[in-house]
Amino acid sequence: MRDVKKILEMRSQNFSQRKIAEALKVSRDTVRKVSKAADENSICWSMIQNQNEMEVQKLLFVKETKLNLIIKQPDYQYIHKELLRPGTNNRLLWEEYAEDCRNSKFPFY
Repeated sequence: MRDVKKILEMRSQNFSQRKIAEALKVSRDTVRKVSKAADENSICWSMIQNQNEMEVQKLLFVKETKLNLIIKQPDYQYIHKELLRPGTNNRLLWEEYAEDCRNSKFPFY
């Protein structure tokens, strides 16, 4: 879910759920879900304005256990440069990328 902080900010400015959804180009169900979670956890804009998006999501959706969708992107410039070298192929680069992701505990493609 994205724009959680913006939803809460606009909500604190007394925008309707419909106006928030239109302005941020998200569904009204998303706005409703964020609003409901904020009410249940007694969270208001002044409490979270200095926190980043991930921290706010953790505060709001403590009960939900979802897969972390922050995926480490491959370094495409490095891949392009390495593919120019003889003996390098996509499989070797994939294994290197996957190992790097495992070491840094990020999910990969």
